[in-house]
Amino acid sequence: MENGAELKVKALADKGKCVIGTGTYDNMNHYQKFEAFLEQSEAGRSGTETLYTVTSSGDVRRQQYLFDGTDMYVLSENTAGENENRPAVVYGLCTKLAEWEYTENGYFAYKLCVREYPEVTEVVDGSRLIRVRPMTEVNKELSLKYVARLGYQGHNLLRCDWDAAHMEELDYNGIYEYLYAMKYHESFQAENDPAGIPKEEFERLIMEYLPVTSEKLQEYSVFNDKLQTYGWAKLGCFNYTPAFFDTSYPEVTGSRQNGDGTLTMTVNAVCEMMTGDDALITHELTVRIKEDGSFQYLGNSILYEGGETIPAYQYRIVDG
Repeated sequence: MENGAELKVKALADKGKCVIGTGTYDNMNHYQKFEAFLEQSEAGRSGTETLYTVTSSGDVRRQQYLFDGTDMYVLSENTAGENENRPAVVYGLCTKLAEWEYTENGYFAYKLCVREYPEVTEVVDGSRLIRVRPMTEVNKELSLKYVARLGYQGHNLLRCDWDAAHMEELDYNGIYEYLYAMKYHESFQAENDPAGIPKEEFERLIMEYLPVTSEKLQEYSVFNDKLQTYGWAKLGCFNYTPAFFDTSYPEVTGSRQNGDGTLTMTVNAVCEMMTGDDALITHELTVRIKEDGSFQYLGNSILYEGGETIPAYQYRIVDG
């Protein structure tokens, strides 16, 4: 059954409006109209187009973009609640865009004109990234199944080169909680294992998703031989330095079936915060899909990396 937000998206789409939800992989309805506006603006012709965004709670954000032949502006209005079946306007704001582009991957990327130091003491993020050209259903399905629950924070499975013969760089102690959530559809509760994660539990889960042996896991991970447990620690100020890259989400942009029965996906790290980049890194992730639908990650290869914007990986815990 459709919820309130989905019904609002459908109602606006039925009226021919450009409208999108706030889900990570939501596509824009009537994207052709918005794409035509951006392409017209790139050619230097003035025009306007309006985009409606419906949040999961059902609030509606209306953004009217205006290009005067030289500069781009956005008139933003937020609505919430219902008053005689009409949404109430919470605020309205007109802002000039400092810069903008329509990327090759089909994203509208821009930065708002915002106050900067020394006018303000805290950094204001004016970056925005809106998917215009829709994902294919195949790429959306692959993204949801194989990479959405992983992301790029707290582990390095998607951000370093590795394969079955070279697995020493992976942060197994970090990836455990993400694989746990993927398998059991709930967050790993650290208090269940205050002395560490029992060897059998840790190895069973890791080896289900990665082609690594028990011996190699003990060699590559933080492992307590006396207690027969693997170390685990929650991300915090003592073992994690926040970075914009970590807020990226993985988006599958293509895939190919290999001769050995494996599947290789091309994945972009899409980051809105501060960078407004739809491909901070591009990598190829290979998986083997079993007959029962389960799968195992077999390797990852970095094709492109965005230089200084990608910080060195910080391992969750270290020996000693």
